[in-house]
Amino acid sequence: MEDTGKLTLEPDFENNTDEDTHYWLYSPGEQADMWEEFYEQGIMAIGWYDLGSLNKYGSKQEIKDRLQELYGTSSKNDALALWEFCNVMEEGDIVFVKRGRSEILGRGVVISDYFFDRQRKEYRNVRKVKWEVKGNWLVDRVLALKTLTDITWYEDQVDMLEQLFSKEESDVSVSEDTEEGSVYLQAEQDTTQGYFAAPDTEEDYSTSVNKSLTLGITTIGDLLLENKISKIKKGEKIVSLDNIKLKIPVYQRPYKWTAKNANQLLDDIEEALKANKEVYRVGTLILHKEKIDKKSSSTGSDNIIYNIVDGQQRTITFSLLLKVLQDVPIAFLQQKLAYNAFNLQNVTKNYYALKLRLDKVKDEKEKEELLTYIKNQCELIVVITEDPSDAFQFFDSQNARGKALYPHDLLKAFHLREMSDVDATETESVVKIWENLNQKELAVLFKEYLYRLKEWVKGNRPDELTEHNIDIFKGITAKDKHPFAQFYKGAFAYADDLNRSHAMFVTGNQKLTPFQINAPVIAGKPFFDFTKHYFDILADIQNNDKYEGYFINDNEIVKTLDLYKNGTGNRITRLLFDTAILLYVDRFCPNIPTKSDLDYLDQFVIYAFIWAYSLRAQYKNVGWLVAQNYVMETVSKDNVVNGFNIYKIISDSDTPSSLLSKLVRKINPLPKDVAAYKNNMDIDAKEDEIYTHYLHYFKQYNYWQPK
Repeated sequence: MEDTGKLTLEPDFENNTDEDTHYWLYSPGEQADMWEEFYEQGIMAIGWYDLGSLNKYGSKQEIKDRLQELYGTSSKNDALALWEFCNVMEEGDIVFVKRGRSEILGRGVVISDYFFDRQRKEYRNVRKVKWEVKGNWLVDRVLALKTLTDITWYEDQVDMLEQLFSKEESDVSVSEDTEEGSVYLQAEQDTTQGYFAAPDTEEDYSTSVNKSLTLGITTIGDLLLENKISKIKKGEKIVSLDNIKLKIPVYQRPYKWTAKNANQLLDDIEEALKANKEVYRVGTLILHKEKIDKKSSSTGSDNIIYNIVDGQQRTITFSLLLKVLQDVPIAFLQQKLAYNAFNLQNVTKNYYALKLRLDKVKDEKEKEELLTYIKNQCELIVVITEDPSDAFQFFDSQNARGKALYPHDLLKAFHLREMSDVDATETESVVKIWENLNQKELAVLFKEYLYRLKEWVKGNRPDELTEHNIDIFKGITAKDKHPFAQFYKGAFAYADDLNRSHAMFVTGNQKLTPFQINAPVIAGKPFFDFTKHYFDILADIQNNDKYEGYFINDNEIVKTLDLYKNGTGNRITRLLFDTAILLYVDRFCPNIPTKSDLDYLDQFVIYAFIWAYSLRAQYKNVGWLVAQNYVMETVSKDNVVNGFNIYKIISDSDTPSSLLSKLVRKINPLPKDVAAYKNNMDIDAKEDEIYTHYLHYFKQYNYWQPK
C-alpha cells in the first residue's frame, strides 16, 4: 500500500486500550465550522449555553425539560448529548471529529473534566482535548448525525476509525479520492477477507464465529429469485448455498414497516445507483438452520428450513419491490404470515405504494437498470447457525449496538432463546399474546414503572432503562444452579405447579401469584407471564371505572388527579403515585381482592396521594431531578416535608397494617405556605361533582390548611 503522506501518527495510539475508555463521534459546530478554532485552542465545546452549567442537572430528563422551557421544543438526542458530555465522558476518552455523515477531520484525547466557560460568546460547555491528528478522510460508512455520539459499543465502527490512524497494514485498502487531500476507505472486493469481514458484527463474537456460525454474503436476486445464498465460507472454500427455504417463524415480530419505510429503502437504493456504488450493503440477515420432520419428504434438503431471526422487515420489503419490478413468482412470498393487523395491512399497502411510485417511471430502460442493480449489486451479510441460542445471541449483539429496538424488544429475544425446550405451539401463543399488547405501553411499563421500582426498592437512583442495563430483567436461567437461583426457581415452580393442579379448584382457594417486582425474574416463558401480569395490573390501577377491574374503582381522589394530565410536573407526580400503588398491589393484594384487602388499599391510596402530591404542592416546577431527590430524601429546598423513599418502606413491610402504621408516623402535614396555593383560591370548587383541585383532599384529611 502506498504511503499517502497525509497522516501524522503518535506512537502511543495503539497503547490506549484501557477497557474503560469511551470512543466518541463529535461535530464541532454546524458542518464543523468551529473545528479550526477548537483545534487551535485545544478544546471541544457544545452549545445550548442558555442552560447554564450542566453540572446543576441531575438527569437527562431534567435537561430535556429545561430545553422545552427555553426553546418550546426539546430533543431526546440533544438532552442525551448534553448529559453525556458532562457526566459520561471522562479524561482519556478518544474523540473522532466528523463533518456531516461521511467525513472524519481528526482524532484527540480528552484531558480535562467538563467546565462551563462564561467568557466564551457561545459554545460555553467545554472540555480540553489533546488533538493528535488533523486531516480529511472520507469513510464508506454512514456516521451518526448527532452532535455527540458514544460509539464505544459499535466496535466495528471504532475499529474502522482507528484504522484510519493506525500505522499497521490492514485488510482495508486506502486509496486517494479524486478530491485533493482526501482519503477514501473501502473494503477489498476481490478477496475472501473483503467478503467476510462482515460490517456490524461483534468483534468479541469473532473468536467463536468460525466454530458455530457460518458467514456469507448474498445478492438480493440470488436470495429471493434464485433461492440461494451467493457465497458462504465452507472451510477454505467459497461456495454457494442452493435450494434454501426462507421461513418467517412464529416468534417473529409482525411486519411493521410502513409505506414510508419502504419508500425510504427505495430512495437509498436509487441514491446508491446514482452514486455508481459497485456494491450496496443493505444490512444483516440472521438465519437459524432447522431440520424439520416430514414423513413424505423425498429429498434430504426438503427437511431443512432457514428461519429468519433478524432481517425480516427488509427481506419482505425487497420481495415486494422485486414483485413490482418483475412480475414473477417469488417463493418467499408464498408462505403464510401470522394473522396480525400489521401483517394484514402493511404487506398490501407497501406493495401498492411501491407500485404506484414505480408506475410513474415511464422509461422502461430506467426500470430495468434499477431492477438489475437491486438483483446484482444490493447485498446482505448472512449469518447462519444451527443453534437457535447462537442465533438469538447474535441478534442481541446486533441490536444492542445501534438499531432502533426498545429494551423490551431485546428482552423478548433473550427470553425466547430461553424457551428452546418449549414446543412451537406454546411459543406461538406466547408471542401472539406479547404482540397483541400495546407496544408503546409495554415500553413504558418497563422503562417508567418496573425498572424504576426495581431500583427504588433497593434504595438506588434509577436513570434510564437502555440496552446496556436490561440484565435486571434477564433474571435466573435454567442453567443457574447456585442456592440463590434454586430458591427462586423452586418458589416459582411450586406456585406454577399448584396453580396447574386441581388443588386450587377443589379447595376453592385463589391461584398463587408467582411474581414479585423486587424478586428476580425467571427466564423463558415465566418472563412473558410476568410481563402480562404487571401490564394488566397497571392498566387496572390506571382505570378508575366503577365497574372495571379490581383495584381502583370510582375513587374520588383519582377522579381529581385525572384532571391533571398536562405538564411534565403533573406527569411525574402521577407516575410516583401510580408506581406506589402498583408496588402495594403487588405485595399485598391477591388477584381477586377481598373486601378487607380493598379497605386496606383505599387507606393506602390516601397516604400514597399525600406523599406524591406533597411534592407537587411544594414545588412550582417539578422535573426528574427534583422528584429523584424527593424519593431519595436528598431535597435541597428548606422545609420540604414528606420527602422519603415510600417504595423501600412498602417492600420492607410484612403486612398492610404495619405499612400503614409506618406511614402514619412518617407523613407530615404541609406547611401553610405552599407553591400550589394562590391567595383566594377556591380549593373546594367542583365541576361535574369532581373537586377540581387536589389540595382539597389535603384539607379533607387534615394534612394542610390554607392561611
